[in-house]
Amino acid sequence: MPDQVRHDELGLFIKPSNLTFPPIYKIFLAFGIKIIYIFGEKFPLKEVEMKALVAYYSDTGNTEKLARSIYEGIEQAEKEILHIKEVKDVEDSDIIFCGFPVQAHSVPGKVEGFIKSIPEGKKLAFFATHGSLRGGQLAIQAFYYATSLRSKGTVLGTFGCRGKVKSSIIDALMKKAEHRSWAIEAQGARGHPNESDFEDAKEWAKEMIAKARAS
Repeated sequence: MPDQVRHDELGLFIKPSNLTFPPIYKIFLAFGIKIIYIFGEKFPLKEVEMKALVAYYSDTGNTEKLARSIYEGIEQAEKEILHIKEVKDVEDSDIIFCGFPVQAHSVPGKVEGFIKSIPEGKKLAFFATHGSLRGGQLAIQAFYYATSLRSKGTVLGTFGCRGKVKSSIIDALMKKAEHRSWAIEAQGARGHPNESDFEDAKEWAKEMIAKARAS
């Protein structure tokens, strides 16, 4: 390996050890570094803001209350909350929180259509209110079904809590032997969702935003 390098412009061979910058270049270099440092302190790079949409369907107001708690829990993101009938476009949303009341251990038809309309590749998180015990099988079945509608999408997580069931529904189901046990269970949902449910929902929303950023 030769110990000389060619200087193409002058056609000369110069030893690398002789390649030195005049003092004036060092001054300009130091000045440039200082400018970059000052500019970086004054105008720090900001993290790209995430856009979150909370879309919900609510019959009795339970799911709407939960949706608003989730909306409050979303931090460090541009956010919007809308009833699903008001949603016009989700293209700009990085994560969509989709909420519904569990009906007949499934997803209401209006919500099913909304979920199917969401473009592939969008990140979703499902939340729901129901009369069953928290973590009960009927609610889980509804989440499974909602997730199946997004087989090619990314579902980051689910959140469910109890919600008061209309007295007229409980009275009607109490008259049917096959539904009586669930009707009795649903009576315990009175007073829900409550403050504890709302706080849990807020924490869940924060977790979903963190997962969306990381994925």
